[in-house]
Amino acid sequence: MISFVSIVIPTQNRSTLLMAALRSLLSQSYREWEALVVDDDSSDGTADHVAAFTSKDPRIRYFRQERGGVSKARNLALQKAVGQYIAFLDDDDEYLPDKLAVQVNYLNSRPEIGFIYGQTEIIDKDGKFLYLDPKVPVYNYRELFERSAIRIQTVMCRRECFDKAGLFDEALTIGEDYDLWLRMARHFKFAFIEKPLVRMRFHGQNTCNNYISLFSQRIKLLKKVKAEAEFGITFWFRQRRIAENYYRLGRLYRDEKKYLKAARYFAMACCSYPVIGVIMAELNPSFRNVFRFSLIKPYFAILYCLWRAITTPIKGSE
Repeated sequence: MISFVSIVIPTQNRSTLLMAALRSLLSQSYREWEALVVDDDSSDGTADHVAAFTSKDPRIRYFRQERGGVSKARNLALQKAVGQYIAFLDDDDEYLPDKLAVQVNYLNSRPEIGFIYGQTEIIDKDGKFLYLDPKVPVYNYRELFERSAIRIQTVMCRRECFDKAGLFDEALTIGEDYDLWLRMARHFKFAFIEKPLVRMRFHGQNTCNNYISLFSQRIKLLKKVKAEAEFGITFWFRQRRIAENYYRLGRLYRDEKKYLKAARYFAMACCSYPVIGVIMAELNPSFRNVFRFSLIKPYFAILYCLWRAITTPIKGSE
């Protein structure tokens, strides 16, 4: 059974890295694919670089949009795509040679599965292997809500998944893929392939390095998820996940000495889930006194940050 795959590739000012990504497509053992490169208003000659590929291989298609962000770029590609299956590749990553073949064969043999994902080889900027991700996979909607473990580069999904779940949320700047997987997982079963499918280069400019934006956007998308006990998402489970991210923001702002913001996010964590200190503490609960301290620690954090905000001199005031 031959299935056609559309590969979505957004890019912006990474022409050198993009060339490596496109070469990894040409090395695929599975040949029935198209690649839709959407240039988000690059200024580094990306169009000319891609033209060197499109002139030789008509499976690679190039589109350009005015600056609109990665979600808008992916949505444009999805609207132009003609494949039965949809895959994704970021401009700084590379497919391993059997990536498409493995996933097409899996989806062809398992019609009940809506989308699949696999492992990623994380390498440094010099190409040295660091580790495989995810270390702990997720297998159902509840587990996916509890932790984001699906890297977009490893995903292949059926076109009908988008009919049910919709496209990428263009209001999100980070975590837009996590938001989409959650919407898909509510309607479709998904599966994990314990096999490296993609090589991801850690070069210091990856989007997930901005943790304040990451946790802020994650709160926004988690709030979109309804509390539905039949899907394993109870009200307090949802509140706990939201509170965890408020708490992490509080820590980050405290470390940056932005104490008013830190106090605000610690307070929001406590309001969302009053025992968040126990959840965030890495403790052995058998130590009763330590356990009790972890329970009240976030409330002390609020008072501490407010006190520091009042007593810390404002720079430039002297």
